[in-house]
Amino acid sequence: MAEFLDFKEISQRIPFADLLDYLNISYTSKGKELKGEGFIVDTEKNLYFNPKGDDKGSVINFLHAHKGGTLRDTAIELKKQFLDESKKPQRDIPVLELERDHPAVSKFMINEETAEYFDLGYCGQKSIMAGKVAFRIIDHNNEHLGYIGIKEEKWFYPKGFKRDTLYNLYRQKQEAVILTVSVLDVIHIHGLGFPFVVGLMGTSATNSQLELLRKFKRILLLHPEPENIRNRLTEFAFVKNPLLEKPVGEFTKDDVSALF
Repeated sequence: MAEFLDFKEISQRIPFADLLDYLNISYTSKGKELKGEGFIVDTEKNLYFNPKGDDKGSVINFLHAHKGGTLRDTAIELKKQFLDESKKPQRDIPVLELERDHPAVSKFMINEETAEYFDLGYCGQKSIMAGKVAFRIIDHNNEHLGYIGIKEEKWFYPKGFKRDTLYNLYRQKQEAVILTVSVLDVIHIHGLGFPFVVGLMGTSATNSQLELLRKFKRILLLHPEPENIRNRLTEFAFVKNPLLEKPVGEFTKDDVSALF
């Protein structure tokens, strides 16, 4: 039986700002409007229109225009991403036994000492992370949230996992920070001698993550598509956002030093 979808509920309950953040689309907010390239959103009605075209409608229509596919598939994606009640955190999160010196770990140029420090490793035991390199996630309150994993360059997130924190944030006590996209970028930058680094664990920044970043007065943003995130960070911090001429994972210590 096909999954029941309440298109009206999906359209009304998901704020456009959350969808734009999810898609990492740049926008400005003024009064009851959000404006970006090719769209204006009425936040009261939660509807958008293209001032230079005919497309308009709800969050479903916007995502459909952005990604294509069918409207039903689009609605399913929105429901799972924003409205799925099963995404509530689980109470009992197991601590996995991880192999620090496994070839799958060394593939990412991570040695055993670093793997121990960040509590990561290959997961061989039966779990959602089985067969993957798993990274233990500790939130800003030093609480264990679970694991995210990577296998063959594809990231895996457990059911119910939300990016309500930043990777490695719980260790940060200073007023300045380096902000990156990937967990692997955090580990690489840390290994170069810059421990004041955190990761979004995705290309966009959630509202929860932005609130947590307010503790920093200066932010070095290392992001290949930074526009949306940078614009919102500048509301409360001095942001330096250099053009990345190569992936962060290829940076040397001198490359990072030159950015300050």
